[in-house]
Amino acid sequence: MNTHFAIGEKLRIDLFDSADDHFVTGLFVTYNSNRTRITLDEATYHPSGSRLPNEAHFFAGEIKSVVSVDKSSENLPVAIDKDVGRSLASCKGPSHPHLTHMFQQPEIGQPNPDRKMRPEFERIRNKFEDYKVIDKKDEEFEQAIARIENCSEVGVSFEGELLGRSGRLCWINFSDGTTSFLFDIIALGLDEALVRILTCESLLKIMHDSRLAADCLVHNHQLNLVNTIDTQVFDLMILRARRDNCPSYATSLTDCLKRYLRLPEAVLLMPSTNEERIRDETAKWARRPLAESELDMAVQNVTFLRELHAEMHKSYMEPVRIGSNFYLNHVVSMTDKDARKYNALDHLTPRQLYWICRNRSAPVNTTTEDKSAD
Repeated sequence: MNTHFAIGEKLRIDLFDSADDHFVTGLFVTYNSNRTRITLDEATYHPSGSRLPNEAHFFAGEIKSVVSVDKSSENLPVAIDKDVGRSLASCKGPSHPHLTHMFQQPEIGQPNPDRKMRPEFERIRNKFEDYKVIDKKDEEFEQAIARIENCSEVGVSFEGELLGRSGRLCWINFSDGTTSFLFDIIALGLDEALVRILTCESLLKIMHDSRLAADCLVHNHQLNLVNTIDTQVFDLMILRARRDNCPSYATSLTDCLKRYLRLPEAVLLMPSTNEERIRDETAKWARRPLAESELDMAVQNVTFLRELHAEMHKSYMEPVRIGSNFYLNHVVSMTDKDARKYNALDHLTPRQLYWICRNRSAPVNTTTEDKSAD
């Protein structure tokens, strides 16, 4: 957008995905540095008249035109991107590259309408069908708790309205690898049986990105998670080992499911992430009854965690297995002369070991001098 507005100037914004008689008015605050986002104060949606309580941001992908209401006869120009045929103000997208995958579906944050009809979905259909919503302390509640406590490890996920110390915990979900148990915390409260599971030192809890959940539990419920392993951290360590550095962006659960379990994107739910409207988007977890799409998302966020952890462990241990096989053959394959020399060289790390583990290839026979470190 190359139009100049004065701070406080009243603007009208028409959006691509709204009816002709629907628009937004507000007071101009600022552009971002590359003018792909405009910020309004006192933003009001018409004809409903609803007003946003805070400053509102509008991005390139959603803006059709901008008109200054203070200059009602003048329709101020909006720069058009010739490549996409849309306003430069209308390319709504994530603020970080690693979130791009979340904005690739025709309906952002919505499941592909035919995903359950695809042949690939049959592989995981039982995962999305075998779940229990538990919102009462009855026999089903007691059976679920007993089944979880009888496991050596469980997948755990937390859902909430702006999850963290400033938000509200709405669901605690567990999976034993076969069945997902969705506990409605709004209805049940943080029951002592759930606390017992979360603080059990002998039960391994597998999570993906535990940061906000831990923040919520510690600050709002005075509860510390015990004996957890985080698959997002696991993925970072695997990537670090392969790249010799730690990636700048953490991998989402959906991407991990695609990478390690080889689940096709077409059958997975893609979460919606809009940093400017995160409270509104997470408010869905407090609604009752929970919509089918949210139920499916809750199940997806927990049901694959045990399987994902197992595959990550295999991937992480693969270099160790390959290196161990190399060790078994390292001296065995030498000539008698080189093997006799090796009695005085076993304190050195073989030079080939690191290369073999990095490249996942079988060792080749070389002389002692080629194999041993300086």
